[in-house]
Amino acid sequence: MRNLLFLTMLAGLLSTSAVAENHYRLESPDGNLSVSINIDHHITYAVYDKGEAVILPSVIAMNLGSKVLGSSPAVKNASTHEVNKSITPLYGKFSKLSEHYRELKITFKGNYAVVFRAYDQGIAYRFMTSIKDSIKVMSETAQFNLAGRPGAILPVAHNLTSWELPYTSYSSVSLVPNGDTVVLPALFSFEKLHIKVVLAESDLMNYPGMFIRVDHSNVHGFWAGYPAKTAMGSWGNFVSVVKKRAPYIAATKGTRSFPWRVAIITDDDRELLSNELIYKLASPSRLHDAAWIKPGKAAWEWWSDAMLPGADIPSGMDNRNTALYKYYVDFAAKYNLEYVLIDAGWSNIFHLSKVNPKIDIREVISYAKKKKVGVFLWCVAST
Repeated sequence: MRNLLFLTMLAGLLSTSAVAENHYRLESPDGNLSVSINIDHHITYAVYDKGEAVILPSVIAMNLGSKVLGSSPAVKNASTHEVNKSITPLYGKFSKLSEHYRELKITFKGNYAVVFRAYDQGIAYRFMTSIKDSIKVMSETAQFNLAGRPGAILPVAHNLTSWELPYTSYSSVSLVPNGDTVVLPALFSFEKLHIKVVLAESDLMNYPGMFIRVDHSNVHGFWAGYPAKTAMGSWGNFVSVVKKRAPYIAATKGTRSFPWRVAIITDDDRELLSNELIYKLASPSRLHDAAWIKPGKAAWEWWSDAMLPGADIPSGMDNRNTALYKYYVDFAAKYNLEYVLIDAGWSNIFHLSKVNPKIDIREVISYAKKKKVGVFLWCVAST
């Protein structure tokens, strides 16, 4: 009976994390990270590492046109629970992952909720809706008001279809031009706290990816408008280019979970290499049979401009031929790389049967097979 009473009291303590009316606090399992949530005219959150502010009070909201989730919010109920289990990834650096977190779900009048999670490795939150009809998300508010003036390493894009971006280092976020758009993930260095913070997202389904923009230390999410009209163009004339955007960012189901907004926090740079928080937050794989997926490392001529210093054959992009790719196959076999990736140029971009006459692609694949090396062929995948 005494044990039953103790468990009942414990369940009651875990059912809500409210420390004052409309104010909630959630801690990571090790107690080092915490997130403080305040419900007033808006929903705001703040993040702390060992009691020191990392993200100052920041507003979150979603504008559905007819109403704004997070504006004048009215709490219906709040509950917390703790999860401590193991995950078995299909592939990757680890055969097992420990998933240990505490979660707070605050449900509001108006058929929506906000879920916060606190891991030892970071903090995350997401919106959830339970609306019968389909909805249009006009805009989203996601603020990350960073404490102080941290340094930053950011991939800055000057348009919304950028890829293969260089990373630019800033001694202070105040030096980041206000109009620049930053692609996630983005890293911030808090020298006084001796920590790094990586902003990212996870479980991105049927929703545009989040960019961020910086105004001094005030970082906020930015989303491209829904593509109302597209046409083929850009490099190679095979990229779908948006010609006109709708006045909303997503048209989606009314009952769903939205992407996680994530802040990974560490005082050891090495932990960023082993951090699997994005994977843990993502929905489980829907594949029933994944045996056909065989991941591995690849020798890729594109990244090195097909240059082969010291090789006894001509190299460079203009000399891509059967002999050059056999050299890549030999390299992959020697250093236990599972694949060779042959990028654009082995065929006509729009007609794969029109093969570059300098490359006997069947001969390369046959040669690689004897060496137990797989071959990937680049091709256009636009619709």
